[in-house]
Amino acid sequence: MQRQQPQATQKPRKLRILCLHGWNNTDDIMKFQMNNYIDTFGKDLCEFTFLNGNRKLTGEPPIEFFAQRGILGPYKGWLRFISRKEATRKLPDGRRVPWINKTTVNLT
Repeated sequence: MQRQQPQATQKPRKLRILCLHGWNNTDDIMKFQMNNYIDTFGKDLCEFTFLNGNRKLTGEPPIEFFAQRGILGPYKGWLRFISRKEATRKLPDGRRVPWINKTTVNLT
């Protein structure tokens, strides 16, 4: 006697993709950059979530290509970049070596 396959009663779940932009960028720019990818894989297969970085960048000039297309700042980032001195520690012999600890890279 053959076993019957159960019939699917639920629609298959979409692949969920979290999209995080790079430095000096925004979620709108990331959407623009990924437009072909989204069109290729279709919205039927994937669910895209775009987030903006939590750090507002000051003093960064607008990206001309995107400004001409109406995508303006403020541009964002995810991390606070630290100075060379903050990223090193001094050894007893006077040399400086790379040093990063949990308080140096702060995501809040």
